[in-house]
Amino acid sequence: MIAAYAHHGSPREAISLYEEMLKLQLKPNDVTYVGLLAACSHAGLVEEGLKYFDELARERSIEVREDQYACLIDLCGRAGRLEGSANSLL
Repeated sequence: MIAAYAHHGSPREAISLYEEMLKLQLKPNDVTYVGLLAACSHAGLVEEGLKYFDELARERSIEVREDQYACLIDLCGRAGRLEGSANSLL
């Protein structure tokens, strides 16, 4: 659902659904974060996207994959902040 919201131009709904998942103590997985980061990227929500990427990086039960790094680069690139993605990669 999060990815569907992201791909159909409803980023706030994607974020809201993610927040609801957390309230219900449902654990997000790697696909959840791809959808969430894509939603932030398409909506220009750079700070929110960086916050969610940091959460993902701190979550030790999920290994950060190429998909999430690609979303991070897309997020920062669309906003003209590629240095933000470079700092997160290091």
